[in-house]
Amino acid sequence: MKAKVANVLAVALLLAGVVSIPMSAVAATLPSLQQTQKAEQSVSGKIVSVRSDGFTLEYTDGQGAAKKADFNVTAETKVTGKLESGKSAEVTFRAENNRWIALNVMVNAAE
Repeated sequence: MKAKVANVLAVALLLAGVVSIPMSAVAATLPSLQQTQKAEQSVSGKIVSVRSDGFTLEYTDGQGAAKKADFNVTAETKVTGKLESGKSAEVTFRAENNRWIALNVMVNAAE
């Protein structure tokens, strides 16, 4: 009887270990929300409108579809050139509080 209890206990511990390993492995691969929020990205396109707190950029996604994105400009945003509708620009940005915050904007002065 003691042998059966020991076998059942060993099987239960083994199963608990097998179940917990994949869950912890999956959790380790997910990025934290802070990492996602702080990641910098960049996009190039044409400025279609300018607001007091930012601008809208029209760009082409990886499949060739036209998209628009609204960027917020803060006191920390570095803007090279003048933000004007119709000009091309390259924007480095990050997501923060469900908004795209422009970190660096380089406006093409040749247009």
